[in-house]
Amino acid sequence: MQLLYSEMSSFLLYRPVMPFDLSRFKAIAVALRRGACKGNAATLLRDVFFSLIYFPLFANLRDLGRTNQVDEAPFYWSFTSGLIAGGVAAVAANPADVIKTRLQLLTRGANERAYTGIPDAFRSIVREEGFSAFMKGAGCRVMVIAPLFGIAQTVYYLGVAERILGIKN
Repeated sequence: MQLLYSEMSSFLLYRPVMPFDLSRFKAIAVALRRGACKGNAATLLRDVFFSLIYFPLFANLRDLGRTNQVDEAPFYWSFTSGLIAGGVAAVAANPADVIKTRLQLLTRGANERAYTGIPDAFRSIVREEGFSAFMKGAGCRVMVIAPLFGIAQTVYYLGVAERILGIKN
């Protein structure tokens, strides 16, 4: 271990550093060519669609828990609203998640095909598997996303981050 440390430290200490070290940029370029950004458009589509459903639904559900226009809904209502809105949005955004996952597959099975983009993936999935394929994994997604957003809204409601950072609210 000591030998490895001494070899690495001598390499780092005596290596001439160019003001613009191109080896780092070459490594990034290779990673991008190999697919590090594969599926970014599909991920953006899924996240934007999820947010378009989640935030308005959460706000409306949370407002149902208010006793009057001045008071905030209690924290358990905020948790429940986040849980329900997260579950509904997760199911609604699941087709986009299926497309994103299929586009980002690194290894494919013997009979799996590669897709050229979002429209091609959508058409191929509908043609080969039917619309029900877009709901694959929806249950697992809801089991993760719903509690996550319920807890996140509760933490936000209780002001945990503000207390940790010492910010007065």
